Amino acid sequence: MNDCFIPKGEVTRLGYIRLWNKGKRILAHRKAYQEAYGEVPKGLELDHICKNRSCANPVHLRVVTHTENMRNATQTKLTLEGAKTVLSM
Repeated sequence: MNDCFIPKGEVTRLGYIRLWNKGKRILAHRKAYQEAYGEVPKGLELDHICKNRSCANPVHLRVVTHTENMRNATQTKLTLEGAKTVLSM
């Protein structure tokens, strides 16, 4: 997996990065996803595979239902270093 990309912008209280785009505020990860893949389908959300809410790397994002997103948010978080260790075993 590529490294996380953390853009400069306003950090929300939940840890997301917010940017100005055409006079409106937008979450950086949503903007990155839209530029790479198009609109997020209605009724679905973006999940950070890397578990880093500030990350705007579109490779680290996947489209999921709200239920899946909440389930993933409560699972144990694995750091990049931890993942490298597991993969090298």
